[in-house]
Order: sequence, then structure tokens, then C-alpha cells
Amino acid sequence: MTPTIYNCSYEICALIFLCCLSFQFFSSKRFRTTTNLLFSIILVVTLIDIVADILGSLFIENPGLVSLFVNNLVNSTFYFAQAILPALMFSYCVYVVGKSYANSRLVLALFPTLFLITVLFINPFTGLIFKIIETEGKLVFSQGPMLSLFYIATLYYMIATIILILYHRNKLSSRQISTILFFVVILISAVAFQIMNPSILLTGTAITVSIMLWNLTLQNPDDMIDESTGAFDVKGLKIFLDAELPHGQIHAVVIEVDGLNKPGRDIEEENIILVSKQIGKFLAQLNPKHAWYFRESPTRFWVIGRNNEDAKRIALAVVNKFAQPWDAEGTKLILLAKVVRFSTGTSMRITSNELISLAHRTLTRGYLVDAAGPTNIVVDSHMLSEFRRRQNIEASLRNTVKSLDGLYILFQPIINVENPKENIAEVLIRFNDPNLGAISPTEFIPIVEDCGLAMYIDKFVIEASTMFLARHPEVDLLHVNLSATEFIMNPADRICEFIDKYKVDPKRICFEITETSAAKNPEMLKTFMHQMVERGFSFALDDYGTGYSNMIQVLSLPFKDVKVDKVMLSETTKSNVLLSGTMKMLLELGITPIIEGVETMSQLEKVKALGFKHVQGFVFSVPLTESDYVSFMSKKLD
Repeated sequence: MTPTIYNCSYEICALIFLCCLSFQFFSSKRFRTTTNLLFSIILVVTLIDIVADILGSLFIENPGLVSLFVNNLVNSTFYFAQAILPALMFSYCVYVVGKSYANSRLVLALFPTLFLITVLFINPFTGLIFKIIETEGKLVFSQGPMLSLFYIATLYYMIATIILILYHRNKLSSRQISTILFFVVILISAVAFQIMNPSILLTGTAITVSIMLWNLTLQNPDDMIDESTGAFDVKGLKIFLDAELPHGQIHAVVIEVDGLNKPGRDIEEENIILVSKQIGKFLAQLNPKHAWYFRESPTRFWVIGRNNEDAKRIALAVVNKFAQPWDAEGTKLILLAKVVRFSTGTSMRITSNELISLAHRTLTRGYLVDAAGPTNIVVDSHMLSEFRRRQNIEASLRNTVKSLDGLYILFQPIINVENPKENIAEVLIRFNDPNLGAISPTEFIPIVEDCGLAMYIDKFVIEASTMFLARHPEVDLLHVNLSATEFIMNPADRICEFIDKYKVDPKRICFEITETSAAKNPEMLKTFMHQMVERGFSFALDDYGTGYSNMIQVLSLPFKDVKVDKVMLSETTKSNVLLSGTMKMLLELGITPIIEGVETMSQLEKVKALGFKHVQGFVFSVPLTESDYVSFMSKKLD
């Protein structure tokens, strides 16, 4: 028998190109994603496949070069690679579309490969795939009866790949879809050509061409580099976190640098660029062997440690570095940095977006450094559940402000103990979500103000209040709460639109402003209050005794009433003295004091003895619906 003469020139060229591609891929700093791992395995297996194909054909053509054992080993390696490659490429597509084999029937798709591998293991004894026999001192290769199963399996995986990507086409880019389809077409064509021309080795070449095109659809790390610092950008951060979080704990140091994007601090743009480069070099040196550092935003950086101790070392180094001035070509710049260490639980299911948002919320709380160094925040199940609840409430509120479904108001009476016929109430907003249930104002109001929805909520409350007053002329006065963000928007004209629309006397509305709100923008608040007072409205300072203000605010702003918080009702000598003194001071200033949070008869007798005329609290009534409030006041006035 004359040995087959094989044409290996195409495979040799493919091997050269594949070696170059492999060098480029493995020399790049890539994230540990499942798709990157699969692609690296595909590269290695394809290299083995082509090398084994070239060597196998060479040994068959030259039987005396190696022993029978080596010849069998090389050809078995080639067929093992041929059996594995289609399944690897199908698996790559599975993970690209966001699926996995865990708890999935997709794992059944790997059965043909497992069957072929089993047959290959017994091939030396059965010759089902191939045989190499020695005849007249020469080695002769012959195909086995089950060799065609390799072609059938390849066709099976190609069809499965087409079905998979077409079914999940909305999860892929048009470039990815066209590349994968091209790969399928070229591989099927190469297999058909190989069957018709067995002496021309071409399958490795087809796979190499497909892989080179496939490589163009991969996320290139170089496209995610922030040029000014050399750090990966926020896209890279999310890819890294999503790849690492399922494998175990994350130990990150997050740094917020004040001044990198604030020209108002008189830092020239050129100096900001220079300092940014210096920060990038510094962060890269913190962990040279595992230098995963990211620039999430112009002012925020992440550095990933190998463990908690490593992250602690990095955090202390950052604090010490920022304690010194940065040199921008002779200009000394002092940059303040907020630093915090983040650790996640090993079994916690958390996404990159959630972790980044948690870091943002933590950094806004202040400069988290104590005597032992930056504080370590452990993201546990409790913190994560609170965060997710907050996210759900925010999402629900955003939908609610469009439809106003779930929002409603209640009325809590403010009783004049000396004149029971006076009809005064405070308007209280409530929120009931169909999925989350009733949500306390103490929980949703801060979210409303943080996410910029206060204007919509206040608009709803003001309109609902004016409508109520229009329906009930017997009501003397409504206290309506305004958020801190509302008066910053200077809403005088907008509020008056409702007054004009429902023909309500402005004297029947008193706006309540909390101490904290008054302390934030006193000048803007003062302008707004004077505008509204001129139109007939009045104002009350709410929660007096709990915020950051003092009597200077009461004197400088035109408050008609001051609502004294229930914290002053505690049964201590100091509280009694403070409450009595506050009462006398307000009366001397011509301001009406209102005590809120009165819940018991003993408290009621106490505040009456001190001279309080206006009292609010559960001792009289809980917050009521409109009909219940009208009924309550009717009985009271009778």
C-alpha cells in the first residue's frame, strides 16, 4: 500500500497566524470571564489540533520517522482536539448569550462530544476511528467505520449554534451574529471539502480563519483604558466585578478624589491631567503583580486587593500618599481623598452595579478614616437587602410620580386646647405600593429627596391640599410640608397656580419647613418665604429641637409658628427646663408654639400647664382620611 501524500501548506500557514494571534491574546491583560477562558482554551486546543494534524500527516508519509506508538499518540491527539473543538465553540456561544450549563438542559448538548471521547479511548483496541498498521515494514493509516461521526458531530454543533444565536439574537450585536454565522458556514464548507479531498488538510485553516474573525468581536482591554491614568474605565470595572464576584470575595479600595473635575478650585486643566497621570502610576505600583485598578469616574478610583490584609495595606498607602501634596511641574496641589475598603461575602449574589452603587452611597457619607485607617465596609446580606429595598422603593416612586397611583394624604388634627372650634390640621403624605405594601414616610421621604422626586411629590400634596380646602370651607388652616429641594426651585408661581385654580385663600395654608431644610440654603429660603408671605401664606418651623438650626434662624426668617418636637417631652429636669424656656421665648417673640407628638394624658396636662395652646398628637387622634377627619372635627365642634 502506498502512503497518502498530504498537502500541509495551508495548515502550516494557519499555524503561523494562530501563533501570532495567541501571543497577542495571552500577552494582553484580560479579565477572568468565562468567555475569555473558553476562548483561551479554544486557542490552545486549535494549536494542538493543527500541530497534531501536521505531524500526523508527516509521520504517515514517512513511516520510519517515529514508532507505531508515537504515531498512534499524535493521531489520537488530533482526533481528541477534533472532538472537543466544536463543543468548545458551542459552549462559547452559550455563555455569550448569557446562558450556562449550571442547572440547565443545555449540558445534554455535550453528549456527542462525550461519546466521541469515549470511543477514542477504546480506539487503540477497536480501531473504530482509525488504524495504523505496519505492512511490509511501513506504517499505513486507514479510516475506521465510525470516523464519519466526527463530521456528523461537527454538523450537529454548527446547527445547534445557529439555533442558539438566532433564538437569543437580541442579546448579541449584529457584528457577533454575522461573525458566528460566518464561522459556521466556513467550517461546514471546510469539512465538506475535506471529505471530498482527504489529502488536502484544511479544517485547521478554516478554524483559524474563523477564530481570527471571532477575536474581533471580543472585548478588547485596550478599548477600556483611561488614557490619562492607564487605569481601566468603568466598563472594565463592571466586566471585572461581574467575572470575579461569582468566584468569591472582592476586597476593593475605593477612592474619591476631590478636585480632579472642579475647575472652580483654580486648578488648571493641564495640572489636573498631570496629577491624574501621577495617580495612575501610583495606583499601578500598589499591586504590581496583580495591578487591577480602575477609574470609575473622573474623581473615583478602585484598586482590587488579593485579600483583606492586602486591601488594608493599599488603603493606608493611599491615605498616606494623599496626605502629601502632588507635584504638577512645580505646582503643589493638595487633593483631599475619601477612602473606604469594601469586602463582599463569599456566597453573596451581588452584581457589579449594586456594588458600585453601594460604594457611591458610602463615599457620600464622609471621609471614612479613623485611627486604624480607612473603615472596612463588609457588604453583608442585611446591607444588600436594605439596598435592594431602597432600589425597589425608588423604582416604584419613579413610576408613581407619573401616575400618582399609591400616593394619598391623611390629616392629623392640631387642637387649640383653649378654642376647640378652631379647625386646623397637618397634611401627611402616605405611599402604598401594590408589591411592597405600605411604606413609612421616614423610609420613602429621604429617597424622594435623594433621587430628585421631591418637586413631584410636593406638587401632588399642594394640589391635593388646595382641593381639600376648596371642598371644605369650614377648615381654617392646613399645615403643608415642603421639602428642602422645593424652595430651592423657587416655586412661588407654581404654588399660586393651584391657589388660583381652586380659588383658595392663601391665609388658609401654612407651609412647614424642617430645621434641617432651613439650615441648607437659608438665603434661598428667606427669599422664597418673603415672596409667599407677601401673598398671604404663613410658615412654621417644623421639628424644632432635632436639627442643626438655632434661634438665629427663627429670628431671621418670617416664621409664624414653631412646632416643638416631641423629644423635648422626655421626663427629665433638663427637658422640662428647656421646654418651659422655649415656650416663654417663643411667646415673647410673637411666635405661636405648637407641641407635637403628645401621646398621653399626662403629657397633655404637662404642656397645658406650661402654656401651650396648640397641641398635636395621638392623644387626640391618629392621622385620618378626609372623611374621617371631617367627621372627627364635626363631633368635636358639636
